[in-house]
Amino acid sequence: MPQKEKIYEFTKFPPEVINKALDVYFESSKNVKKLGASCSRKIELNEQEAWDFDNNEEFFSEYIKNIKCKLWSWG
Repeated sequence: MPQKEKIYEFTKFPPEVINKALDVYFESSKNVKKLGASCSRKIELNEQEAWDFDNNEEFFSEYIKNIKCKLWSWG
């Protein structure tokens, strides 16, 4: 099945917007699986350093900090 990836360079969405987008995705998707422990939440700071988080609270606590990073990933 095809997968779409959309990249918004130099853009940081508020956590509320991300949570709303995820709600809309799961409501309209045949995939009713909610984001759980198996979900990947990652912040890449550079080529040598990346952080993976176990849950949304940990992810958003770092995400909202004003740090420069290479990539915010959720999947």
